[in-house]
Amino acid sequence: MNIIESPFPYAHVENPMIVKLSKTTADPVVFSIVILSKTIYYTSYPKYDEANEYYVVEFDLAKVFAPYFDDKNLMFIGYDFTLNAENSLVGYSVRGGISKRQFMQLKAIDSEIFSYRFLSAQRQFLLTTRTQDDIINIRRGELRYVYFFRDPNNDITFSAPGLTPQVFTADSFNLECFDVVQWMGATTVNQITITKNTHTTTINIIDSQVDNKILLMFRNSLGVFEHIELTGKGITYPNVQTEEFEQYNEDYGDFSQLNRRGISKEFIEAESGYKNSDELHFIKDLLMSDEIYLITGNEELPCRVSASSFKIPLVINTPQSVSLRISMSNQERNYTDITPVQLGPVPPIIGDGDILLSPSGSAIFAYITV
Repeated sequence: MNIIESPFPYAHVENPMIVKLSKTTADPVVFSIVILSKTIYYTSYPKYDEANEYYVVEFDLAKVFAPYFDDKNLMFIGYDFTLNAENSLVGYSVRGGISKRQFMQLKAIDSEIFSYRFLSAQRQFLLTTRTQDDIINIRRGELRYVYFFRDPNNDITFSAPGLTPQVFTADSFNLECFDVVQWMGATTVNQITITKNTHTTTINIIDSQVDNKILLMFRNSLGVFEHIELTGKGITYPNVQTEEFEQYNEDYGDFSQLNRRGISKEFIEAESGYKNSDELHFIKDLLMSDEIYLITGNEELPCRVSASSFKIPLVINTPQSVSLRISMSNQERNYTDITPVQLGPVPPIIGDGDILLSPSGSAIFAYITV
């Protein structure tokens, strides 16, 4: 039995992860996969390939891994796929995926997205669907975390004027979440340079001139969170729904019309603001996302985003704006007004003598009761 096709050691669970074997007999193949310390056994039956005169066993590993990613906290799962005493595969199934069209384009040149882009030292490798270009334009309010995979072969360096460069040394495959806002601190930075080997990606930070802004966070197609700022006018609709009923009043022998306490499920209608081609496709990824949050102060409110009419011209000569509807996921029966200034970060629960550390590791204060 020979392996004639196998997935790259890193592959997206939402794209095919095909294992194809050739053998000389028609008997079924029993193999095992170790996932999260559990061994799962499968049986596959071969089909005869007349052109090559051998039997073929084909199996899609992605179908095995897909249910595990219902756990939103998982980004990738390592596996050990044993075929027989001579053949085995070891790799990672990674959350997310790329389009069928892009997948087939890469397959046609005997490649896939990880070696082509995410682990490449020749192309922009960040886990963003904002753009694939080497120059990334991002509004300051949208800048939060930068996600990428640690490169086993190359150092990755973030640098900006007035800041100490942040170096991620070559190491084993892992997901990195770099908090660029914390790294920038109070320093006003308008450009960040990311270097891997001889390749450079530039992030241009744009200051928005619009006050009426709405910030959304969503899980993109590659499995990580990104932020998008809607700079067009937004209007909130309380959307209160009440149920009317009649109650008989014996004192005057007639019915009174009353309301049962209503339900409010708010939604916001907003314009995206004028977007170029890349930004319109970024909005398309937002609309397809299964996990979206409206950012208000210190809150992340789950919501849905839809567009009644969403069109992307084949040729975009001028930026376009999109009308979006943001619907809150939760219904409310009660209302309490809390002034936003009263809200703040929830203090950590610490015990006597515990020391609260900043992200850099320096002590902020020690909490000791007397």
